[in-house]
Parts: sequence; structure tokens; C-alpha cells
Amino acid sequence: MFYFLYLTKRLKQLLLLIIFTMIILPLSQQAIAGSDNEALKARIETLEKELGELKAILTDKITSTETPSAPVKEAPKASDGFSIKSYGYIKLDASYNDSRTVNGNYVLFVPSEGTVDNDNTFNITARQSRLGLDIGAPQYDGWITKARVEADFYGDGTVAHENKAEIMLRHAFLETTRGGLTFLAGQTWDVISPLNPNSLSYVPGFTSGNTGYRRPQIRVSYNNAIDDVTGILTQVALSRTTGTTGEDQYLDDQYDTGKGWNDGDDAGFPTVQARVAITTKGLAGKKNVIGISGHYGQEEVEWILGDKVDYDSWSGNIDYVIPLSERFTLSGEVFTGENLDDYFGGVLQGINTVTRNEISSTGMWSQINFAFNKKCQYTAGFSFDNPDSDDLVIGSRDKNSFYFVNAMFKVLPMLTIGIEYNYYKTEYKGLADGTVNRLQTSAIFTW
Repeated sequence: MFYFLYLTKRLKQLLLLIIFTMIILPLSQQAIAGSDNEALKARIETLEKELGELKAILTDKITSTETPSAPVKEAPKASDGFSIKSYGYIKLDASYNDSRTVNGNYVLFVPSEGTVDNDNTFNITARQSRLGLDIGAPQYDGWITKARVEADFYGDGTVAHENKAEIMLRHAFLETTRGGLTFLAGQTWDVISPLNPNSLSYVPGFTSGNTGYRRPQIRVSYNNAIDDVTGILTQVALSRTTGTTGEDQYLDDQYDTGKGWNDGDDAGFPTVQARVAITTKGLAGKKNVIGISGHYGQEEVEWILGDKVDYDSWSGNIDYVIPLSERFTLSGEVFTGENLDDYFGGVLQGINTVTRNEISSTGMWSQINFAFNKKCQYTAGFSFDNPDSDDLVIGSRDKNSFYFVNAMFKVLPMLTIGIEYNYYKTEYKGLADGTVNRLQTSAIFTW
């Protein structure tokens, strides 16, 4: 305020001086010689310059005093900083089978040739087409958060027409990471047995040696990166016990309500899954990854009113990805466990409904991939699931095997054409085997 009053007083003095000078100037010009006149003009120009400078300072001061302070910046809106990216593919599968399978668009197992006619089939479908969204969120206090939602068209509608496919949720989860620590909540792949064969099949090796699936879960992961190529990944998850097969397979209090209960829900607690994976330096500058995983859960079955029995579901698993050279990569999984129908193990057999005991099973899958170049790659592999025969009754699936070889060609950056030969063999206890030769071709448009 003092500074403002000072500037005002100084401005008034300069104004009076200029007015006085302007009045006296004509008289002075007549009385003073030419040299004195030039000095007076210079003096007036100096005073006018100082007056202009003081006016500018005073104007700025008045403006800053009278104008309200700038408004506080509003907090970012909820949508600020978010990103959404779509991805997916359109996939057409056409296949020829020389025998009937379960089911035709893909193969879980082959019926015994002693129980069904050995008849050839042709299937064509676009149901594996997939749509997804990756959603990124703004960083907060060092936490990087993202989410994913993904669906295809292999819904549970067993009576739906092929050209009226039902949508099926595959993934819906959020994930937040800070440093090596990650929290995940939602539906995604199991922690156990995280790999899949590089097959064109919609269910690559499921029920024939490839265990694990997608289910709702809460997961904590910690990635301890020792150096650029070496690290230890530790994961623990609480997951829904059932969600694939056998949810209401057994009697389940039918005499009380006339309606089955979900056996996993009835257990009263979730399934625990865990995995430890070690990454090391491999050949050709690539990385070896070897993981050990397992799960434990329970199902509660009520065979008759009041006769409740708890059944364990557990597994031990090994997964591996080993580069053999710059172009060849060996990968696969090995498993053993009991009551694995909900994980596509035991050839979809978890509990023997006659003996009322868990069915144990052991199996594996392995493949070798040859990446000829960025446009062409070839894969060959096998898998098998071998339940314990002592746990089975006559007519049960005793073993399921799967062999495949394929070639995939990227004819355009967004278009891949694939062709694959499969051989499935399903063995039965006390019945004839079921076998099928299958030829499949696929066109995949990816974005």
C-alpha cells in the first residue's frame, strides 16, 4: 500500500512539472539562446519517458490490486488420464473329422467306437472370434493400474444354433503394480499351469494333458528381478473352487430342496493356488522360464439327506519354456493330482459316483516351435491325460491322448492363415477305444 501511495505522489509531481514546463517553454524560447533551447527539449523528452514508465508501473499495480486472484485449478475429472485400447481377432475355423467327437467345433475326447457310429463330420464356425479392451489408468503415488475385459462367443448355450452363438466372458480383471508387487482382482487364467499349446484348437489339449482354466480370483504377485535376465516370480491366489464342470454333478441335497447346490460353494472356503517361477538366461539371448505350481481346495457333496462328504481337489505342476536356439523353443507342462475335472484334468472326471472316491490323474503336454521367420512358424506337439484305472468303473475314460502339427503363415500384417493336423485317441475301461483324424484350417484377422 505504501508503494502504491508513493507511485501516485511521484506521478502527480511529474505531471505538474510537465505542465509548468509547457507553459514556460514559449517564453523561454524567446528569451534563451538556441543552445539553451536544445537542452530544454532534451530535458522534456527525459521527463516524458520517465512519466511513461511510471504510468506502466502504476497501471500494473492497480490491475493486480483490483483483479481477483486466479482461480484454483480444478481437480482432474475421473476420465482424465485414462486410455482405452481395443484388441481381438475374427477367426473362422473349418474342420474335417473322420469320426464323431465331443464336440464337433473342437475336440475334448472321442466317444468309444463300440457305442457310436464311426461317422465323419464337417464343421465350420466363427465362434472363437474374440473382442477385448485394455484400459489404462493414471499413475498414482507410483502405482500403475490397468484393467482388461474380454469375451468370445462360446457361451454355454448347448441348444443355440451355430449362427446364433452366445457371448462368453473370458477375462474381467483389474491389476495394479508398484515396483515388483502386483495385486489382481477379477477373472483370468489360473495361477497354476499358465501355458497353452500353440494349437489352432479352441481348447488346446484340454482334457488330454493341459490343465488349468480361467476363474474369478484375488491374486498377489511379487517379481524379484535380480538382474536384466534373472528373476523369481512368486504368486498366491484365492480362487473360486468351481466354475467349469461338475458344479451340480452330484445329488446335492436333492431330497431336501429338489435342486442341486454348487459343490465348491458348499465347501465354505475358496481354493488356494500358488506358483514360483525362475527366469534365467537361455540360448540365443532368450530366457528360460521354469515354474512350480499347485492348488488345494475342497468340494462338499451331499449324496443323500444328511450324508455330506468333503472331497479334496489338489494338484502339483511344472511348466517350462526353454529356447533351444534362436528359432527353436521347447515348452510344456506336467501335472499330477486328484479331483481335477474343474481344471480339465482326469479327462473331465473328478469323483467316481459309484465308489464315491476322488479320481487321481497324471499327464503332460510338450511342443517344439520353429519360427522360420516373422511370417512363418511351425509347431509339433503331444499331450496325454492318464487317470488311475483303479479309481474308475467300467465305461470310464481311461486315457486321452492328443498329437498335433501345424503351420501358420502371416500373409498380411493383420491376416494369418493356419492349417493343422490332429490325432486324438480316447481309451475306455472295458470298452473299445475312440480315435479321430482331424484336419483344421483357420483364417485369423487380428487387430
